[in-house]
Amino acid sequence: MFKKNDESLISAYKIYKALIIALGVIYSIVGIVLLATAKTGTGYYSYTNPVNIILGLVFLIGSPLIAWAMWVITKASFGLLFDVKFIRNKLYDSKNDYLLTLGEYQANYSATGYSQNNSALQPSIADSPKLSVLISTLNTVKSVLYAQTNSKPFSNEYFKNGYIKGVNDIILTFEPELLRTQDLSHSMLNVIKNDDFDPSFCAEYVNGVREGRKVAVKLTLFYIESYEIKYPLSAISELKALVE
Repeated sequence: MFKKNDESLISAYKIYKALIIALGVIYSIVGIVLLATAKTGTGYYSYTNPVNIILGLVFLIGSPLIAWAMWVITKASFGLLFDVKFIRNKLYDSKNDYLLTLGEYQANYSATGYSQNNSALQPSIADSPKLSVLISTLNTVKSVLYAQTNSKPFSNEYFKNGYIKGVNDIILTFEPELLRTQDLSHSMLNVIKNDDFDPSFCAEYVNGVREGRKVAVKLTLFYIESYEIKYPLSAISELKALVE
């Protein structure tokens, strides 16, 4: 999903790394040349240029230190960017395989579980067949809900906007990361129970939100029961009672 974006980051990292090495080598060579040419002439007419000696020593000694400082800053900066990428992949349930082609980060992040989307801390979809089936079904529900919403005739714009908001409130509970840590029925139940709206909201908008949530929950439960998914939904009875 994010391969192109990741390619740019990895390319930039490699360019910075090559640039630091090149600058370190060039400055060292400049220092050696300045020291080598500090003495001019021969015999009685020989002359040692102190400026060349000072500059040569500065370049020769300073270049490794500058290169090291630049490398530390580069590692810190790119380390932060890679952390953001790994967090992004975790949120979108994407793999880190491409990012980990950079050997240095593979060593750092494999040990902490990032190479498997932090699977050391949370079970992956592959390790939970029931969860995998549930997510697949919910993706179907999401598509159906969007299709129904787009084709549904609405009495006015306020109700339509509220309805879309209500449907999206339920769809947000379908996120894989949320499903790994929370019971889907409890997540949807919390959305349904959260019925406090700002008094300034239009009544048609509020009714639309409530209707969108109920329709989304009903369709979700219908699909789960139709596919006979054996995934624990402990609050399903209470949820059904609220949306009937």
